[in-house]
Parts: sequence; C-alpha cells; structure tokens
Amino acid sequence: MKDETELFRQLGFHKQEAVKYLQDQGFAEGKDYSVNYIALQGSQNYGIAHENSDVDSRLMINPSKHSLLMKYNFTHDFKMENGEICVIRSTMDALEPLFKGNVNGLEVLYTKYFIPYDNVWPFIRGKREIIESTFRDNMVKASFGMMKQKKASLLKSTGGCQAEFFEKHGYNGKDYIHINRLFDIIKRISRNQEFETAINWGCLEFVQQVRNGDYDISSVVIHTDALIKNVETSVDKFLDKFDITSETQMVVKTCIREEVATMLSKNG
Repeated sequence: MKDETELFRQLGFHKQEAVKYLQDQGFAEGKDYSVNYIALQGSQNYGIAHENSDVDSRLMINPSKHSLLMKYNFTHDFKMENGEICVIRSTMDALEPLFKGNVNGLEVLYTKYFIPYDNVWPFIRGKREIIESTFRDNMVKASFGMMKQKKASLLKSTGGCQAEFFEKHGYNGKDYIHINRLFDIIKRISRNQEFETAINWGCLEFVQQVRNGDYDISSVVIHTDALIKNVETSVDKFLDKFDITSETQMVVKTCIREEVATMLSKNG
C-alpha cells in the first residue's frame, strides 16, 4: 500500500483532474457547482493494495441552484490518463447508495483518507453510525446482490487490464477477488461487526495468489457456487432477526435528506 503522504497527494491530484474534466464537459466550478469532498475508494481501503495498485477516488460536488433547475447531470465515472478512476457524484445522488447499503458508497464514510472542501459531507460522515445501524439489512442484501452480479460476469471477459488474465485463465480474476471480499463482508456484518472493521478484508496473500493465476477455472467455479450457497443462508437468518422497521428507516432517510438540503441551500 502507498504511504499516507502519497495517498493524500493523489487525492489532491484527482480533484484537480476531475475539475478539468468537468470544465471540458461545460461545467464551471464556482458557477455550476462547488467541490464538497474527495475520498479514497477501492483496494487501498480494503487492505489488499500492493505498491503498484491504482488509487481510485470518489468526488462529491454540490450543484448550484441554476444547475438543479437546468437538471445538469453530474454523474460521471472519470478515467484519467494513468488509468485511475474518479467517480463524480452530486451530494444528494450520493446519499441514496448509503441508504441502499452499497458498500462502495459507504466506504468513503469510513476511510481515513479524505479531503473536505466544505461542511456538507463531513456532516454526512458524522451520521455514519446511524446510517449503518438503520440500514444494516440493506448492506447485507446489497452485498449479496453484488456477489451474484460478480458471479454472473465471472466467466465473461470485461476487456481492459483483465483481458490478458481472462485469455490465459478463462475467468475474471478481479470478479473472483470481489466475490470473496463480499462474502467476508456479509459474514462480518451478519455477526454484528462494525462496518469499518468489516470492510478491512486484508487478505493480500489470497489476492496475490489469484493475480498469479494459482486457481484454475474449475476450482474457482466450484468455490464461487459454494460461497453463494453458504451466504444465502446467512442472509436469510440475518434478515429474519433484523428488527428495524421500514417506517424507522424512512424517518432517518427523510431527516438526513432534509438537513443536507438545508445545508446546501445555505451554502448557495
């Protein structure tokens, strides 16, 4: 994993490049939007990064009132020349994945590598415990859904950096890694571990073995099917015991949305 100084330097670089990208799309910082927050996303947060791993990020922006009236689209997955990804989302759009339990959205609430540019996302970050406890069922369901999605694409070539691996081994190694990571997250959450602990997978040796091609396609398929079957039982048991009502979830959603909307309005 890269050292902290390098990670923060990369986040600052991502912010600059993303602003240039948005300018190329016709959006002007200060007029059409303001930058709210940028945070580290991906393998560096999961404890499975190596020295040459990409540094990916998520940038949250606050659209101006004019942009909202014009219904400008600020949803972009910006790929830089070095291959690293900066996911760009408006603040309100970034809220919904949190309530749906999407681990990729939630992880930016917990990473220690982030740079705030105003008070909105830090406020949301301060609500992470109530979001985690209220929508824990969605975290389990969303992670299981992602496991099944990764299984569906496991034997399909996605091109890019995985193309050579797929041609050689017959399966998508990145999907196989994510299936195992999501399995571990579900197990940890089902045992009521905190999300901050649950996402820190740290199985770097296993990841390196996959990258080396140490697992053949038949064993990968058998193992993946076993993981899916195993976790399905865990999900059902957890959801049977989960006792927070949908009405409570709606109240929490509404309160957070309204507070964020008020802050955005005051910020102009």
